[in-house]
Amino acid sequence: MAEGRRHPHTPLTELSTELSKVINQAADAIRAAMDSWTPADRELAKQVVREHIPQKLQDTAGDRLWTDIPQAYLDWMVAKRLASGIVYREGVNFLEGVEPDAVAALSLRYLRKRDENRRLVEQLKGSTAPGAARAAELLARAGTRAALEDFD
Repeated sequence: MAEGRRHPHTPLTELSTELSKVINQAADAIRAAMDSWTPADRELAKQVVREHIPQKLQDTAGDRLWTDIPQAYLDWMVAKRLASGIVYREGVNFLEGVEPDAVAALSLRYLRKRDENRRLVEQLKGSTAPGAARAAELLARAGTRAALEDFD
């Protein structure tokens, strides 16, 4: 667990409690803001759901995944998965103590940059340029957070 490496003298039970608290607060903030997301952002959110649901279920359900599951359930799935993904990847301190409106805005920006980063990684993986494979590996590991520094 990365948080355990960052805080080696903190008991895992305390780390786990803190992680849960930050994830839940972030998910609440994300969910509260989702009604104002653009259709394009909603499409990006579908990828978060796809990553959570087993491929076999996606294949079986097809488009019914988006029509038969209540929207509120899908929204909470997105909010919880996005929040936990950010906290586990970036660390508990990344969102800890950040105001809910700022968490919501940062999380949406993170979702967008995550998608941009994935596309860049795929392009690099298809490249024969020297160092492309290593660049793809590094970008996959840390590119989303680095891309947050873009102010576009």
